[in-house]
Amino acid sequence: MNASVVDQQSRLWSAIVWVLRISVALACLGTWDWFVRWEETPFLQWLLDPTDIGGLGWNESTALVAQRIVGWFVLAAGVSVLVRPTAAVLAPLTLLHLLVAVAMWRTDDGFSLESSWLSPSVSALFPFATQMARIAAPLGLLLLDPWRCERPLSERRVAVTIGVLRWAIAITFVAHGLEAWLHYPEFVDYWIGTTRKLFGTRMSESTADTLLSFIGCLDFLAAAACVTTRWRAVGWWMVFWGAATAFSRITSYGLNVGWHATAIRAPHVGVPLAVVLYWHLVGWNGEKSAGESAAMLDDEVSPDD
Repeated sequence: MNASVVDQQSRLWSAIVWVLRISVALACLGTWDWFVRWEETPFLQWLLDPTDIGGLGWNESTALVAQRIVGWFVLAAGVSVLVRPTAAVLAPLTLLHLLVAVAMWRTDDGFSLESSWLSPSVSALFPFATQMARIAAPLGLLLLDPWRCERPLSERRVAVTIGVLRWAIAITFVAHGLEAWLHYPEFVDYWIGTTRKLFGTRMSESTADTLLSFIGCLDFLAAAACVTTRWRAVGWWMVFWGAATAFSRITSYGLNVGWHATAIRAPHVGVPLAVVLYWHLVGWNGEKSAGESAAMLDDEVSPDD
């Protein structure tokens, strides 16, 4: 595919870029609230833990101040991404989300996989998979970098960016599919809490487990299709399901507690949305080129007057 196939002056291309910008900004807003208001984060725990168990061994007051400074920087960075994204902002944001995954790994935070076919050392890296979409959103925007690079962007640059986004959301879906398949207790609570708040009834734990097993299978299939096909229906499903799982934090725990967890997961919606919009753009431009070629051929074979 060459660069001319994708019209980078079109509104749809602009929408792709804005989807990434908004998802990064929302993730920044949620991270700011998490770091500044709630404070209890794997990042803080990593700073506090002794060095002999994988932490950095900071004292509590210094660690809290450092986390709050990072939180306010992230909020400013989110505003900057909406106004004018730059490498000086996007690169640190990518690094920060990577460091959150490192902190979860070092502190054994989150869901620990228990599987006979995975070694403990491999299972410990699971947080990197769950955080992949959040890492990829600012990274994808950084790779596109349409404010500094010559336009149109090269075929290779666009292909690499979309490839990064496709694999990131696929890995995220696989990770969440494993959590669902293994009946992650927090996911069970989301189903029970959501049905109670929305319908006034309590779902049984066995029903929640059955639903999670089914959802895990769907996540695996969607992830495989994302990297092996360009089925737009799969992309739109991933957008819908990413939004549904993100908003489950609000429906389960309420707006005051859950909104920041939903905002942090904005890339779970924005990354697949950017990919599926790109697929639409390629398809529509391909159809337009084919139509123009057919029209030219008709003109060439038509008899002279």
